[in-house]
Amino acid sequence: MTVCKRASLAVIIVLSLVFNSTAFAQDSSDEFKEEDVISFAPVVVTADRIEVPLDRISSSVFVISSLLIETQQHHNVGDLLRKVAGVNIARSGSNGRITTLFLRGANGNQTLVLIDGAKVNEPMNGGFDFSNLKTDNIEKIEIVRGSQSTLYGSEAIGGIVNIFTKSGSSDLSFSLNAEAGEFGTFSKSGDLSGGLGGYKFSFSLSDLRTDGQFDNDDYKNTTLSSRITAAFPHNSKVAFTVRNSNAEGGAPNQRLLNFDPNARQKSDINIVSLAFNQKISGLWHHKLILSKSESDINFSDPVNPGDTSPFAADFNSSIISSVSMVDWQNDLHVSANNVITAGIEWEEKKGRSTSTYDDFENLTNTRSVYLQDHFRLNDKFSLTGGVRSDNHSAFGNSANYRFTSAYIFRNSHGNETKIRGSWGTGFRAPSIFELYSPGFFGSYAGNPNLQPEESISFEFGVDQKLADGKLFISAELFKTEFTNLITITEPGAVNINKAETKGIELNTDIKISENIGLSGNYTYLETEDLLSGLPLLRRPKHNGGGSLNIRATSELNISAGVSFVGERYDSNFVFDENFKISYGFFPSYKTARIAVSYKLTEQFRLKLRIENLLDEEYSEVAGYPSPGRAVYGGITLKL
Repeated sequence: MTVCKRASLAVIIVLSLVFNSTAFAQDSSDEFKEEDVISFAPVVVTADRIEVPLDRISSSVFVISSLLIETQQHHNVGDLLRKVAGVNIARSGSNGRITTLFLRGANGNQTLVLIDGAKVNEPMNGGFDFSNLKTDNIEKIEIVRGSQSTLYGSEAIGGIVNIFTKSGSSDLSFSLNAEAGEFGTFSKSGDLSGGLGGYKFSFSLSDLRTDGQFDNDDYKNTTLSSRITAAFPHNSKVAFTVRNSNAEGGAPNQRLLNFDPNARQKSDINIVSLAFNQKISGLWHHKLILSKSESDINFSDPVNPGDTSPFAADFNSSIISSVSMVDWQNDLHVSANNVITAGIEWEEKKGRSTSTYDDFENLTNTRSVYLQDHFRLNDKFSLTGGVRSDNHSAFGNSANYRFTSAYIFRNSHGNETKIRGSWGTGFRAPSIFELYSPGFFGSYAGNPNLQPEESISFEFGVDQKLADGKLFISAELFKTEFTNLITITEPGAVNINKAETKGIELNTDIKISENIGLSGNYTYLETEDLLSGLPLLRRPKHNGGGSLNIRATSELNISAGVSFVGERYDSNFVFDENFKISYGFFPSYKTARIAVSYKLTEQFRLKLRIENLLDEEYSEVAGYPSPGRAVYGGITLKL
């Protein structure tokens, strides 16, 4: 779609939003309160940037709660996200290795990751590596599937993963945790939270160390997380959050190649955000977010011992990057049923790469404005429409739009059916590497004339509640078309690729009894590179799983889960007879796990978990074997 057409569409939408808000305007003291519709549903803020109950959202949303994190005993956020329909996680071997998320078949750099409002996608390549992101001090995670560029800008083509840190409570609490298990693994952590008056806080410090499954496969991670909130007069509140992750480990190559015994990688990631919220009146609420995320990644690969070949040489690299953002959001509650959200955003991305072969640094900045109208006719029908304009320092302007709608049917038995759908566009700005990298001896260089990757997506879903809410079933169709995809060729980066993803997502939750819950998900996904006709790498056509949680007694809780990942098209980085990298389909696999906790006393809780219970031999990324069966035991002290 041309810029002129997009600009015309934006004008039409803005005029319709203004007319709509005028037509339905009521007393400005009326406040938009979704809790008037339903009070028991969890509240979601990511999809529409305002608080809306989960079962009234017109977007495709999944929420991971702190209770789920606790009962399933996952230590890494990437492992939690495996439970979500539409998500595929690919980890290059053991814990701490590069972990990529594919959401609805989108590339890893086409899903935006937020932590307490801070954008944390790495600006040099545009993606986010989940390998070092631990679950410590996380209150909840909201996953919104489908393009969200209208409200959040670049990298949100596939969707958004939004992570919220715990806020603390009025009661002071303290806990210590320790766990040990296979592969020489030992972890320990401490948590402190509480509040006084209008102040609340939460602090968490954890340390994880493991030897890994091979030589030079060790890994250690120290994570600090904190959040302080303070309430002030005039209906205002400030939240300050800090998260630091310091990790180091070996970096073994694919096992199909010669093993590298001494390659090492270190990473230091810092995330800081400051959010100011204020209700000026019943009509006007506003929120100002200042954030900065920084990463320092160092890789070293000395010459292997005994390697006397003429091509043997040390290799070292360092990538230092940051993302700074200011976002000012304004919500106009023009009626009890109508909220207009308007905001401005400034973002700066910086990066420097230093290696044995190159040394360069550059930056980009983006200025954005966005507008959305969230309209609710009654407790059955809702409609949102929004537009956004981004001005990027490299390629200029990009305009995007999105519409969503939902309608709820109810019968006399209290059962509920929600039909929802959305349609919109998205984009991803070229990364700093894609724009400005000098390449390798002049080849595979960046291109400052690149245009943004673009998408248009559609989804249609049905959510069904039965048996007084004890049974929930969701089914969804989706399709996304990608254009201007960036490819790194030998001469340099170009916008030539096109791709398409489409599929079906199924979710179900069953409350069998007060103490037994069962959930399951399945994703059918078709992907195609429209130039080559081949599937996209590492996206399985079939992907799913299920989990069972049993509260056997007031002291004993048992959580068990299984997952299945179908065959994927991937590269094993082995050259064929024509000196070209070979590709192929790699086999499917299934895994099972169990997590048990037992409350010994009011203060002590014992934990046991078994990963890869069936001892399956498999690789999520070709050539990188995943760990076999592993048993871990731990203890928690709560005061």
